Amino acid sequence: MTVNYINLDLTTVNHGIVAHGCNCQGKMGAGVALAIRKKWPAAYFEYVDRVHNKGAGRASLLGECQLITLKDDGISFLAVANCFTQVYYGREVKRYADPGAIHTSLKMAMEYAYIRDVPLYMSRIGCSLGGLTWETDVEPLITQLDNHFNRTIFVCDL
Repeated sequence: MTVNYINLDLTTVNHGIVAHGCNCQGKMGAGVALAIRKKWPAAYFEYVDRVHNKGAGRASLLGECQLITLKDDGISFLAVANCFTQVYYGREVKRYADPGAIHTSLKMAMEYAYIRDVPLYMSRIGCSLGGLTWETDVEPLITQLDNHFNRTIFVCDL
């Protein structure tokens, strides 16, 4: 399969897995995470519970992928993959996202997509507020995972 770049708002997906990056602090207050929070509050509440259950060990969530099933009626399947890709967040221009955590968490999301035989939709995880560069830091990881799992991956730009 190939990585497909499409102009689509992730929150309009109604079948497949929607993967996005999260911090380990329990905050979804900006960017794609905020859009996910507003569209699918269940994904946000599960995320907050997971973070708060870790207490002081929140940083150990880095690299995990939390799959929240939103719909599974036998015909259609929709889930959000909260990918813990950065420990902290902020507005300063610096690297918050961790490429290794992106690789590990997306690998789990792609395994779920493979098992469920559904497409994976994702944002440009780790870029923008995460501080990484798509072409050099993240895209090579996505290509490597795509070659391994042979899944349809849609990178949504909107």
